[in-house]
Formats: sequence, C-alpha cells, structure tokens
Amino acid sequence: MLTARRELNAEKRKIRINFMIEAYRKLENGSCRGSNQEKYSEQFHSAIADIQILGSPTQVEIAQEIALALGSGSGSLITINELLNALRTELRSELNLPSVSSEVIILRSPEEISR
Repeated sequence: MLTARRELNAEKRKIRINFMIEAYRKLENGSCRGSNQEKYSEQFHSAIADIQILGSPTQVEIAQEIALALGSGSGSLITINELLNALRTELRSELNLPSVSSEVIILRSPEEISR
C-alpha cells in the first residue's frame, strides 16, 4: 500500500513538472510576437487554459487575470512575466534547484517584434 501511494505521488509530481515546463514554453513562445501574434495565439491560449486546470492557486489567479485582460479587448499592454516567474519558481522548487530572483527575459529580434 505504501509503495503504491509513493508511486502514485511520484507519477503526479512527474506530470506536474512536465505540465509546468510545457506551459512555460507555450507562454514564452506565444508572446511578444508583434504583428505575428495571431500565428502563436493558439498555443498561448492553450497554456492559459492548462494553467487554470493544473496550476497552483497563485498561477491560476494570474492566468485568470491575463485571460480577463485579453478578453476585455481593451488593447492594453498585457505582461506574462509574473506568470512565467511563478511557473519558474515552482518548477525550480520541484526539481530541488536553487531559486533565482532575476526577472524572466523573453528574447526576440527587433524584426520579429515589429513585423
């Protein structure tokens, strides 16, 4: 019984780690694309939905704020850095890696952003 519970917990942890990595990559890849944003919006929206299902309470709250801001159509600037930082922090903790305090940097070429 104890072995089965341990295996179940290990499997859940593995699923959450994979989920966090995938959500992080989808968010990062689907943001800051300038006029190409529409091309990447499906994976971005998928990551927001996934986080609302499997994210921590903090991650869910941030994802919902982003979804509401996007859905409002106000055209205001929306940043995902807080959500990326929350995912990174939890993922590093799950993997027993040292914490980092620097902000996430999304690398894009100026041409890619301005297209």
